Amino acid sequence: QQNFVAATHAVDGLDSLIWNINQGAQNVVGMRLDTIRGTLEQIRVTVDTLATSTPGDLNLMGVQAAMLSNFVDAYLTSAAFKDAQAAAEEGLQVSRSMTTSSRNDPRALKSLVVSLYKRGDVRKEANDLLGRTADCQEAVVTARRLVEALPDDAAARRTLWVSMMKLAEAQLLAPLCDQRSTHSRLLRLSPRTFWTKIRETPSGGAISPSLSLTVATLGQRTEI
Repeated sequence: QQNFVAATHAVDGLDSLIWNINQGAQNVVGMRLDTIRGTLEQIRVTVDTLATSTPGDLNLMGVQAAMLSNFVDAYLTSAAFKDAQAAAEEGLQVSRSMTTSSRNDPRALKSLVVSLYKRGDVRKEANDLLGRTADCQEAVVTARRLVEALPDDAAARRTLWVSMMKLAEAQLLAPLCDQRSTHSRLLRLSPRTFWTKIRETPSGGAISPSLSLTVATLGQRTEI
């Protein structure tokens, strides 16, 4: 219990740090990345040491997962993408370990939901919107299980609401990402091959509005 309280206090200190980082981003003059990274690593050492002393403790593992989710926010705000990606993957690993040992425990379910959509946030920055959609879909499914376990819990319902909002955004953006990827592949083709592929489409060669950017760009390279 003492370890859990100490770990919780360490993670609570992240709120003010992330607020300072956000203010720095808005005001241009912010904290140096090495300072941010050093501060976060100090918190990590404290939490990881406490968690290691009581392996398998769901409360401490939940604090670890929450810490890593906060790391994702801090690093994304600081434009440290690789650090954010590493934190997201590690946080998801911790959360999956929680659900492996206690599949229906609300603490494990909540940690998994948050870790999933945090990795989705990282994938959004990487323009992997299809991957983000997959993460958000799993987050919604898991959040529904959380609400089933805690039907009268407002925090559980809010977790479901957040995950559904993130999924809705991902589903709106994913087709655009897929179109951009398709356009990019088409533009690498020769003009003759491009028009051959267009004629082979099920629409009988009709060009949809979604291909207008590709056609316009290709038109700058060759006479249609």
